[in-house]
Amino acid sequence: MKVEILREEKNEMELVFEGEETLVPVIKRYLLEDEDVEMAAFRREHPLTGKITLFVRTKRGSPREAVRRALERIRADLKQFLKEFKSMKI
Repeated sequence: MKVEILREEKNEMELVFEGEETLVPVIKRYLLEDEDVEMAAFRREHPLTGKITLFVRTKRGSPREAVRRALERIRADLKQFLKEFKSMKI
């Protein structure tokens, strides 16, 4: 997966993900749970390009930090899921 920052301003950011289709909607969902995030949305380019653009606008703080926080929460939730999955008795 390749990630490129297209545009970064005080409270807005555009990132392009190439070769990744499943993680971007999850990042968007976690961003929208952040009270400092005003807007998060993504746009899929043509399916053959494999590119998805993520837009982030914050009310407070930097969008880069908001994305970082979202990724940290995703990681923590995945760790918890893995822990619970391993403890399941099947």
